[in-house]
Amino acid sequence: MRSSIRRSVLLTAFALPAFALACADDETTPAATVGPDLGAARVLSDSLDAAYLSIWSDRSGGESVWMVGGAGGRGRALEWRGDSWTDHETGLTQRLWWVHGFEGGPVIVVGEGGVAGRYEDGTWTPTPTDAVGSILYGVWGATPDDLWAVGGPWSRAPSGVTPEGDVVLRWKDGAWSRFAVPALEGKPASAQTFLFKVWGTSADQAIIVGSSGLALHWDGATWRQEPTGDTSGPLFTVSGRAADDAYAIGGFNEMRVIHWDGAAWSPLPGAAFSPALTQGIFAGAPGAIYVGGISGYLGKFASETWSEPEPITAAGFHAVWVDGDGAFWAAGGDIMSDDPSTGVLVTTRAGVSAP
Repeated sequence: MRSSIRRSVLLTAFALPAFALACADDETTPAATVGPDLGAARVLSDSLDAAYLSIWSDRSGGESVWMVGGAGGRGRALEWRGDSWTDHETGLTQRLWWVHGFEGGPVIVVGEGGVAGRYEDGTWTPTPTDAVGSILYGVWGATPDDLWAVGGPWSRAPSGVTPEGDVVLRWKDGAWSRFAVPALEGKPASAQTFLFKVWGTSADQAIIVGSSGLALHWDGATWRQEPTGDTSGPLFTVSGRAADDAYAIGGFNEMRVIHWDGAAWSPLPGAAFSPALTQGIFAGAPGAIYVGGISGYLGKFASETWSEPEPITAAGFHAVWVDGDGAFWAAGGDIMSDDPSTGVLVTTRAGVSAP
């Protein structure tokens, strides 16, 4: 099965839309014992009526797990809490791309056409932006009142709306506003880039990743660019545990995972199987990171070893997560499509039914 999937991945890698090993023995901490075992993952559904592109839960507890996405002119937000699902009516009319939250609330979502919203005390509230020609691909904040959102050109923007890249927004004083980033200024529209994700640890430490291996670092006053060693492909997602322990994933035609140690970016060893498109990454418990990609690819890097179970679905994964109870989750769908409309959810958590 894996060999046939690999041939399919290589054939499709040249037409990607804009959307777009066994564990080695270790004397102390074998890879299989660090964090959840991907071999125990099961498909909840691979035929959901919307693609789900992001997952978030409070890392200190797994009571509530969120997934967002969309289809058919509706921003979709699913929440697993306790023993049941809630399909939220967000009131947002575009596909959602990312979700970030805080223990006790609120939950923040962003997506296509510059849409953004906030769920707090049982109520959804739109939080308008002026980035109507962009997809806001990522959102993160140090506090509910200090948030960052980033984005790139929206290829499906309606007539009369100009696609716009290099978008950096900040939420302060109850509203979104543009934030000037010197490293992104002075470029013609044709050279504007996709900014895909933002992640950080505090008000004075955050990272943005995007096109051409871009990594921007926030120090509390300005965003500076740090070299990542390769500008031939994008970096899609960033996740970490501390200011000196972060990981980014991306690449075209093969997976690229790099690590930030507080001073420089360096590559992780390559996996045995390298899918053409890998967009999901999550830094779990110390010693383990999780990744996901097209054609059902899931991988875990622990004890300096990659574990890559056989795919349990042909759908692609856009986001991976480990909740506060130590269960693994993956979400995606037909992510190779320019307009994804079918979703997949996978988990190792017992007792979860299909949405």
